[in-house]
Amino acid sequence: MTGLGELGGTGQAMAWPIFCIPFIQICTPCHWAWPHYFYTFLSNDSCASITAVVAAALKMVSVEATSSTKSSETVSLGENPNQPVFPSYPRRKFGLKSPVFRAFQSSWYKRWPWIHYDQANDCVFCFTCLKAKRLGMLKTCASKGEEAFLSRGYTNRKDVSGKHGGFSKHENSQVHRHSIEITSKSMGDVGELLLLSEIKKEKEKNRAYLQKVLQNVIFLARQGLSFRGTWVVLESGQEVSGAEVNSNFHQLLLLRSNDDPTILEHMQRKIRKYTDHHIQNELLKILSLGHLRSIAAGIRESGYFTLESDEVIDASNKEQVIICLRWVDVNFEVHEDFIGLHSVPDIQTATIVSVLKDTILRMNLRLSICRGQCFDGAANMKKTAEEIKAIEPKALYLHCYSHSLNLAVSDTRGLGQYGDQNS
Repeated sequence: MTGLGELGGTGQAMAWPIFCIPFIQICTPCHWAWPHYFYTFLSNDSCASITAVVAAALKMVSVEATSSTKSSETVSLGENPNQPVFPSYPRRKFGLKSPVFRAFQSSWYKRWPWIHYDQANDCVFCFTCLKAKRLGMLKTCASKGEEAFLSRGYTNRKDVSGKHGGFSKHENSQVHRHSIEITSKSMGDVGELLLLSEIKKEKEKNRAYLQKVLQNVIFLARQGLSFRGTWVVLESGQEVSGAEVNSNFHQLLLLRSNDDPTILEHMQRKIRKYTDHHIQNELLKILSLGHLRSIAAGIRESGYFTLESDEVIDASNKEQVIICLRWVDVNFEVHEDFIGLHSVPDIQTATIVSVLKDTILRMNLRLSICRGQCFDGAANMKKTAEEIKAIEPKALYLHCYSHSLNLAVSDTRGLGQYGDQNS
């Protein structure tokens, strides 16, 4: 296919379509009809330079890109979606080897009432999402597939009505559902309101299931049972550890599914089962923070508290500080609550005082209502009591009775007839 033109008048024949068509296909991957147009254009003897061809291609690409990126900004929105009914709609070409022409269908309006047809560009927008975007209420980030219904317009006509088609995917997307929720009051469309009611029902089911998961977390934490545990299962005659189905958490959900079959339905999902260990840890953290807030509220109501603390070195040789608060409620009931176990770089007085002050501050309490300190007799803890008392003189220091008893028993075992260490 040589002899179709000359390169800049040099007299050197060149196969123009072989060189130019791949370039045009790269520039415009969605418009496969263009290479045929340029083949005809290049076959004309009036084409003298490849520069003109490339310039023409880039110009058409820039015009198409500009129109597509600005299409959503120029689309006019009324009170209802634009759904004109024409005898025929423009046909678009799809495919290369066996091209098929497809056109928009007005019957889609009934199945998807949110369709907003732009006849100027022969594309489809989502009226609900576009309205939410124009009002500045759409905060959810759209994926590339959803961006077509919001910005450039959806032009694909292949398998739009299937279960996994473009319209069905968008209708079930988080972006569309979020748009329905925030615009339902102003729209009042029957189809959208029906879909909104379905979304509300699904939310109620998810919340009910999440409550069951939360109850599981509370039960296992209250009883001090491991969530995942150490388990071993047989697989092909070999022991395999780490099967989630044998964990305490999973088995407890299965047990409760006998009374509520919806639990089993959620557990069989591939996503949003809320059984991952990250979810469990997050729920435990929320519960612990809620419990600490409840303790802090009770202390603020009672008016005063006593600070208890001790340092310890664990099996891995790491220093830790334990903090407890003792207080009396309005019904004269004594509470002694464990507040936290904090890892510290050392057990110097300055470090311990800093941890105590930080813990009190995080609970929205003040050292000015501290009326007592209870530590052991170690030198660093005595200095800690002195620094706390310098801040609040009314915080009286008391040597821990348990530690005093421990010292007394230890001394007793070393005296007289009690000197036998095995006694």
